[in-house]
Amino acid sequence: MSLQLSSFPEPVRDMLAGLTNSPLPLIHTTIEGDAKPAGLEGKSAPHLFPGARYPREALSGLLLRLNRWEESHELSQALNTIEGSYWHGIAHRLEPDYGNASYWFRRVGRHPIFPRLQAAAAHIVGAQSTPWRLKEEWDPFLFIQWCEEASGGGDASQVKAATAIQNAEWELLFEWCAGPI
Repeated sequence: MSLQLSSFPEPVRDMLAGLTNSPLPLIHTTIEGDAKPAGLEGKSAPHLFPGARYPREALSGLLLRLNRWEESHELSQALNTIEGSYWHGIAHRLEPDYGNASYWFRRVGRHPIFPRLQAAAAHIVGAQSTPWRLKEEWDPFLFIQWCEEASGGGDASQVKAATAIQNAEWELLFEWCAGPI
């Protein structure tokens, strides 16, 4: 999977282009300084994502991807949508606070990206030699367990698989939120 960067406005496209070779880690890291990434200063979500299905939710996902965990968390917590809950759940999975992540994923329920995420995860798990087996449909709670296992000392194939699935999930949810109405 890879985002079609050309479908995003210039500041967003430029920010994402700088991240193409650095996957979203299983556990977020802290960053030095308070400066926002270039291109975000003074710009609203509708300005960054004109015509998007969920511009504020897309911004929450972008902030998460840019390792702006606190800002993403604060924004997703204020969003009263399924997508806001989804980003909030991912934020807590990255924290890591797996119990809190589960709470937010219960609020998500079944999301429209799940079938595509299931297919991506099946491909990723099939390419790795992990003991993991998917259920018939995407199960975010099973994936929380896998992330906990991988980040808590899992072998290299588990870390690689969980990281790849998480990045596929981020791309699918981001495209869903930033896509046209």
